Amino acid sequence: MSDLVFIKSRFADYPFGNMHYILSNSKGQDVSSIRDNLQLRAIQITSLPDHQFDTVEEAFAFYHVHCDPETGQLKPQQFLM
Repeated sequence: MSDLVFIKSRFADYPFGNMHYILSNSKGQDVSSIRDNLQLRAIQITSLPDHQFDTVEEAFAFYHVHCDPETGQLKPQQFLM
């Protein structure tokens, strides 16, 4: 499994905010995105709606360490509180 995160950068209108980045896997499938949630005033990874970040950089760092780049979901060995 690759640790590469493929990023398709684009801005788009979204019901809860402006999308920052679309994250795709090695097959080119979109698996998640990192976006502003204007209602919560936070940055979110769409595949992990319970996690919020202050900056896009924090969200990318979290995604890179804790998420499977092929599915966009948490890696099985990750236990978060």
